[in-house]
Amino acid sequence: KKILTATDPVTGLKVTLAPPPNMTPFLEGCDRKLSFPPRFGEQNQEIYGDILGYDEAALAGFKEKGII
Repeated sequence: KKILTATDPVTGLKVTLAPPPNMTPFLEGCDRKLSFPPRFGEQNQEIYGDILGYDEAALAGFKEKGII
């Protein structure tokens, strides 16, 4: 059984993925459980604020203009 799974930490939804053509050591090592991808915009604060250095006012402006 080489099916992959990912579980959404917010909703608990479990997604089952088809087995890959080649089972890598990484997939075997993580017991075929993948992390769930981030939601759209979920990492805006981390990326624009923490990494790029924009302050809260700039982020609010970006959001107001529909940039993020």
